Amino acid sequence: MGSIWETRFNNHPLWALINQITGELEGLVLPDDVDEADSLSRLQWLVETIQDHRQEDPRRYSTRMLDNVHIHIAANVQAHLARYARDSDGCAPDLRAAADGIDAVLEQLGTWPALSPKGAGQAQSLTITAYKRELEKEIKDSLEKQVSDAMQNYRAHLNELEETLMTAALGASRDLASLAEMRSQGANVVAALTQQAVADSYGKNARNKAFAGWTWDLMGLTVGGVPLVILLTHYFSSDSSILASPAITLTRLGIAFTAIGLGCLCFARGAVNHRESRRSKRADLRLRTVHGFIANQPEEVREAVLEGMANRIYLQGILESKDDNDGGRVELATYLARARARREADYYLGGEN
Repeated sequence: MGSIWETRFNNHPLWALINQITGELEGLVLPDDVDEADSLSRLQWLVETIQDHRQEDPRRYSTRMLDNVHIHIAANVQAHLARYARDSDGCAPDLRAAADGIDAVLEQLGTWPALSPKGAGQAQSLTITAYKRELEKEIKDSLEKQVSDAMQNYRAHLNELEETLMTAALGASRDLASLAEMRSQGANVVAALTQQAVADSYGKNARNKAFAGWTWDLMGLTVGGVPLVILLTHYFSSDSSILASPAITLTRLGIAFTAIGLGCLCFARGAVNHRESRRSKRADLRLRTVHGFIANQPEEVREAVLEGMANRIYLQGILESKDDNDGGRVELATYLARARARREADYYLGGEN
């Protein structure tokens, strides 16, 4: 059992007040504001300093010394600290007021005896250790908060990115479908325009060839008919002097035969132009009516007919040939086999995908 001086010292209400302040400080979070953090650090230093005096010889401290420190801490420090602990956001100035109130406490602590070398060393060690623990705790809490915030932001950005990518994918899918439809329509338009242009060209060529054929026929009739009339007039003439002249007769015969030969040549050229005109007319008719002709046919028949026409007319430039009937049937069968093979290949490839 201690002396009456130890009992008076240990049972003084100052230590209960210091324990209360210590509990309030432990429940606080290190503020972000530099001035507030300094104020909180000064309050912790005051508590640790008074706690160091508690380890000294009680006989060195009078009741008045303890009472004066107790009164000034209660009035100038603890009251402000209690309000700040209840509402740190709304009562931020009270933390600074509590730290400023330490000045009055220090005036009373100046009447206390100085700490012994052992107590001062312990005080310094405790101060550093407590600051280190507090700093480690604050760093850990700050890192955990930053990691938590980063994870939340990452998840939010990831969800936003996922939604953006899905929206973009759906939009791209719709755009691809639209482009495919536009491509199909464009291909049909180009094919129709190309076919129309080729058909118009064949029609124009047929008209030109027909006009050229009739021109050659007219020239043949003129070149061959006029000398023939002259020759007939010569033989059926009533003038005996003309018939009696062999030179005139031979001259007229030579001119007549030459003119008749030229006329036959003109007729031959006319026949060639008429034949080419008929071919161009048939090609024009086929190109203009092919889609209507194959509209109700199966898909492979339509592909075979169009491929055959493209190969003969566009690639080979063949309008018709002498063996069109038999050769056409053979070529159609070949193109049908190709069309069926392509459709089967597309079917199997689509099934595998």
